[in-house]
Amino acid sequence: MKHQTKIKICGIKNIANAKCVLENNADYIGLIFVKKSKRYIDFFTAKNLIMKIRNIPSKTKIVGIFQDENLEIINNYYINLGLDFVQIAGNYNDEFLEKIKHPKIIQISIKNNHTKEEICKLINHHKELNHKVLIDSFDKNIGGGTGKKFNWNIVKDFLGINGIFLAGGLNSNNINSAMKLMPWGIDISTGVETDGEKDNNKISEFISMVKNYAK
Repeated sequence: MKHQTKIKICGIKNIANAKCVLENNADYIGLIFVKKSKRYIDFFTAKNLIMKIRNIPSKTKIVGIFQDENLEIINNYYINLGLDFVQIAGNYNDEFLEKIKHPKIIQISIKNNHTKEEICKLINHHKELNHKVLIDSFDKNIGGGTGKKFNWNIVKDFLGINGIFLAGGLNSNNINSAMKLMPWGIDISTGVETDGEKDNNKISEFISMVKNYAK
C-alpha cells in the first residue's frame, strides 16, 4: 500500500481558508494561540471558527498551538473549544506535559549544534510517552512558523516514524525533496501564504502535490 503522508496546515484564522483546508482533505488544521505570532487567533474568534468547521463534514483534526502558556489556559482551551490535539512549543518538561491529559503534539526546534544522537533521544523519549512530535526550525524570537528550512539530513532517519511531523520552510518548490524522505507527516504555514496571509490556491496546490507525490 502506498505510504500517505499526513498533512497539517497551520495558522488558519478564518472560515474561507478553513473550508479550503477541509475540502482538500488535509489531516490536521492548526489554530495558533500564541499572542506574539502574526497568525494569533483569540479564544472567541476561535470558538466561532471551530463551530463553523464542525458543521462541515470532515475527518480533519483541529490542533491548538501554545507556546510557554500556563496549564490552566491550555486545558481550558482544549475542553471549551473542543480541540482534538494541543501542540506544545517553547519551554516545557515532563512534569508539565503530564498534567495535560489530552492528545499532544510536542514541538522540537532544531538548532545548528544539535546532534543526531540528541534528536534521537528526544524523539524516542516523547514517543515512549505516546506524544506526536513536530520537528521545526529553531528561531530565538518565535516558536514556529519561521518559514526557514533546517538541515533535513540530520532528521531523515526519524521522519518515517509514526507520529513525526516535518516542519520549517516547506513550500511547493521543495516539497518533492521533502517527500523523498517519506515523512509520516508534514506541517506548513508560511509556505502557503501570499503577503503574510493564507492563499487558498497555494493551500490547494500544496496538498495536491503531497497527495499525488509519486515515489
